[in-house]
Amino acid sequence: MDERSFIERFKREGERRPHPGALPAPAYECTWERFGRMLTAVGGTFQGPLPRSSIGSVVTPLVSRAGGRCVASTAAVPLCSGVSGWWPAPEAASKPHGLADVELGILTAELAVAENAAVLLSSASLPERALAFLSQHLVVLVPATALVADLVTAQTRLPMPPPHHLTWMSGPSKTADIEQTLVVGAHGSRSLTVICYDSR
Repeated sequence: MDERSFIERFKREGERRPHPGALPAPAYECTWERFGRMLTAVGGTFQGPLPRSSIGSVVTPLVSRAGGRCVASTAAVPLCSGVSGWWPAPEAASKPHGLADVELGILTAELAVAENAAVLLSSASLPERALAFLSQHLVVLVPATALVADLVTAQTRLPMPPPHHLTWMSGPSKTADIEQTLVVGAHGSRSLTVICYDSR
């Protein structure tokens, strides 16, 4: 079909076709089991749901294996009372270069998405945003009540106006841009562990 014929056909048919409207959100099961499957599929590790009192017994071995500096975000500090070997991140929001040597970062997430195992990190829970990108390894603590089925639902949970910055993170950093060879940790953490805990 030449260009003129295509334009004529579009005038006859295309302009009369009404817009179908927004597509409905796909139906995903809103379970931590699905979240765990999806996170494993993208190279992450999932543990939970577990009681809040068990966070220490799960995170402590990760801190021990890190073999370097472990830093907890301000929001994660209250959850790390049973964990030893870590330091808080004071003034990290204004001095991100001080996080350049972090081996393990401990963060909290505000939302978790079962659709693609993404967790939401924003200025509300992570003012030290450099911690999420400079750490060699990440542990993200998420309350069990923070799970939603899909990104469409997650977007409706965001406050208005939205936070100063927000990041959806699913699994460790990875790219295959160069010769289609997968490289993990190219632009961020080399591993990501999500721990779901019961906040009740």
